[in-house]
Amino acid sequence: MTESALDQLGTAKIQHVHAQQVRAALAADGATIASYAKDNGTDMTRLGRILRGDVIMRIEDMVNAERNLKLRERRAVAGEAPSQR
Repeated sequence: MTESALDQLGTAKIQHVHAQQVRAALAADGATIASYAKDNGTDMTRLGRILRGDVIMRIEDMVNAERNLKLRERRAVAGEAPSQR
């Protein structure tokens, strides 16, 4: 496997883990993708595509979710080490 392919695989894994965390946070809050998108000024169609892995998540998408869903705090409560993101 080429280095480029390994990089693509690694970024896909990071996006997958982040999408799982977003979905878990939404479920814990009793929120939907639509309500989260509306509350945060995010395009619902694009957000759905990101969470399905159909489009690439941008860094600002990750930061937005970290801030608005308090993902860091949730990981701390769950006892996850920062490297397990």
